[in-house]
Amino acid sequence: MRGSWAVSHLVFAAAGGASVMAAGGLGAGLMYGLSMGDVGTQLPRVLVVALALVPAVWTVGAIGMLAFGLVPRLAVAVIWVILTGAAFSATPLIVLTLLTLALAGIGLAAFQRRDLA
Repeated sequence: MRGSWAVSHLVFAAAGGASVMAAGGLGAGLMYGLSMGDVGTQLPRVLVVALALVPAVWTVGAIGMLAFGLVPRLAVAVIWVILTGAAFSATPLIVLTLLTLALAGIGLAAFQRRDLA
């Protein structure tokens, strides 16, 4: 029961984060394409760049789950401390995605062991 509750929050954060990045990429791509007079090229280009950041968004959620599982009273502070920018490269996207899965799994396991009483 506890695990499914936590997983539902992770799924919501992952889907919500991806949706916001997609919507932002579509909006920014459309506006940039209109201003450049080349929507057909610029919209997909900006959308892909926005979607390339989705693993980083997921990683923030996974770190949040890890913090909530291990140190629940400090979870919000941990998230605010880790929010930073990064340069684009394919390798960090792969590493972030794998790290996200590992952190979320460890956080879920830690949460399962916590005594909520």
